[in-house]
Amino acid sequence: MHPTQPNPYFLRQAAQDHGIDLRRSFVIGDHPHDVALATNAGSQGIYVLTGHGKKHRELMPKEALVATGIGEAVELIWRLGDNREIEKGQ
Repeated sequence: MHPTQPNPYFLRQAAQDHGIDLRRSFVIGDHPHDVALATNAGSQGIYVLTGHGKKHRELMPKEALVATGIGEAVELIWRLGDNREIEKGQ
């Protein structure tokens, strides 16, 4: 598979190179592929309604996290970041 979205190749490579835990990471984007990328990497996606976001909103599943913009996305990360449960040993 070509290493572009929603293929998590580059995210996994960056995680390996820099010691990032993708299970505790977020991907913010304005296209459904951005949220699919997050899912494929084991991360949490946040869909923003800025940029192309409003145009593709109907393609997002109802359970997707949606923010009106980057500021609200950051607030979601602050709220969710400490409350996400990570399985031990993974």
